[in-house]
Amino acid sequence: MIRQWREEQGKLLVLDAGDLFYPAVSAVPSETQRIMMDLKAAAIVEAFNHMGCDAITIGDDDLLFGREDLLKILNHAAFPVVSANLMDAESGDPLFQPYVIREAGGLKIGLFGLSSEPRGPLADRFDGLTVLDPFASAPRMLAILREKSDIIVLLSHLGYAKDMELARKVDGIHVIVGGHTGVNLSYPRIIRNTVVVQVSKRGRRLGRIDIRIKDVSRPFVNVATREMLKRRLHQIDYTLDSLGEKSAEDTAKTERQREMLKLRKAETEKVLRSQENANEIENRIVPLTDEIAMDAGCAEVLNPYLNKISEAERASRSAGQSSSGSSTAAE
Repeated sequence: MIRQWREEQGKLLVLDAGDLFYPAVSAVPSETQRIMMDLKAAAIVEAFNHMGCDAITIGDDDLLFGREDLLKILNHAAFPVVSANLMDAESGDPLFQPYVIREAGGLKIGLFGLSSEPRGPLADRFDGLTVLDPFASAPRMLAILREKSDIIVLLSHLGYAKDMELARKVDGIHVIVGGHTGVNLSYPRIIRNTVVVQVSKRGRRLGRIDIRIKDVSRPFVNVATREMLKRRLHQIDYTLDSLGEKSAEDTAKTERQREMLKLRKAETEKVLRSQENANEIENRIVPLTDEIAMDAGCAEVLNPYLNKISEAERASRSAGQSSSGSSTAAE
């Protein structure tokens, strides 16, 4: 699908907002579970290499087995990992590069990441790490990226509520690609000219946002919202036509309805005029079902890992059955 989009559109940025490698757990995984999880994480790295990923950020679940395990997995990554607030506790240095610059559509796009603090019973997985306040880290990144890029995109693993708060409090982020909470935003929120997008967790859906820039200083408008307003205007005109011109036979109710519709029409036309020269966004969310064929090249890369995962799962089941049989015999 991504290859097809690239063939249609040209340059396409492939991004991820964290919790890419490991699932959320409530207890320490067994050794067998860990082996399978590490194999799946390695397979994901290879898949994202094959897709030509442009950048990811780190989520709290990516650190399920701690920093060293994650760094080992990422040794094979051909894509950058960005986080401006995940720091080495001893040195105070960033664990990953804070930002990266990419080019698309003749524009320089500054990508930076913000990671969330640990949660749940496995918070010690963040041992040796410090997570800085994202509301202090974001302005520092913006001061750097404004000089280096035309558009600034945040890969945020803070969660939907904090993404919204960040958009309200911090000026200059054009797009927030969110994660952590898995909110499926069919209609992106636009807060003070920051576009907030997010899709559900665990790779069940793929989000795509198309951005058409006329002037980076202008506001963003969702094309779907504009089309909805046009349909509303058409319906208002249709209803006004059905009421006809004002006449002596009109009831007070009909006159109030006509005046209300005229007011709504004027308001809708005003909004549409204000959007005429705005930058445009179009958002779509694609469910990743079995009906979507896997890319042949990606399948070739992944099959060795999938075979190893299947072998590990069979070995785990066999060990479980053997243990159960021994227990029954002993009884």
